[in-house]
Amino acid sequence: MNYTSFYGHSKNSLNNNRVVIPKDFKSALSVAAKQTFFILPGQDNRCLMVFPADVWEEIISGMAESDDKDSKRRMKHMLMMASKEKLEGNAGRVRLPETLMDKVGITGSKVHFFGEGRYFTIYGEEEGDKKFLEVFNSISEIDFDEF
Repeated sequence: MNYTSFYGHSKNSLNNNRVVIPKDFKSALSVAAKQTFFILPGQDNRCLMVFPADVWEEIISGMAESDDKDSKRRMKHMLMMASKEKLEGNAGRVRLPETLMDKVGITGSKVHFFGEGRYFTIYGEEEGDKKFLEVFNSISEIDFDEF
């Protein structure tokens, strides 16, 4: 697959369950993504995981080809929970499904975006502030001379 990774952090306003995707994240979308995202509750139930369509298809294809029964069960669960959303208009807004927002506790008028490589996550303001501090504090533990 030919796609660009998502890096960095951004904080944007949430209005009527819609949020503008950060400019850097929008520009990282490949043509194959077709401005379409699949949104799932995060594995820690603190955030939403947002996959561009091309990355999502690659993951689902890999799971479908697996002989592992657990992998197939997880794929089925992912398909049941996923919400397919398209970017709206020139501003690049995307609708966040209310049921998923409720599940992960996204409330209020601000959300945090975190680049996670092939996908990005969206946290509510309070959880996003915590995540930002976790990440910020962990940087001091990295020995960059090792790499």
